Amino acid sequence: MNYSEVKNMLYNYKYLKIKLNDINLILNSNIDIGIDKEKLRSIKPIIENKLQIINNAIDVLDPKEKELVDYIFFNKGKNRHFAIKNNIDESTVGRRKRKIINKLTTLITQ
Repeated sequence: MNYSEVKNMLYNYKYLKIKLNDINLILNSNIDIGIDKEKLRSIKPIIENKLQIINNAIDVLDPKEKELVDYIFFNKGKNRHFAIKNNIDESTVGRRKRKIINKLTTLITQ
């Protein structure tokens, strides 16, 4: 997995969690809504695996790195707002973000 793929996984993390929740609701429902449940059953472990990969890698980050990941990627915050909130320069946020993505890329590809 490369830098861009890891970055995209981080940006899509919340979407994956929502999608997994929707799949679980549909699979546990007795109502037929015209969706192929077998296809959902085959997709579910793929999504769970992606989420677990992200969770395992993020667990290794220090609290400040986790805070940045949560703010920028999971909550779609802006570098500028994070910089103001933490009283740091916006370019510092960009460098930290790149460093974190590189660190996660290394962890995920090991």
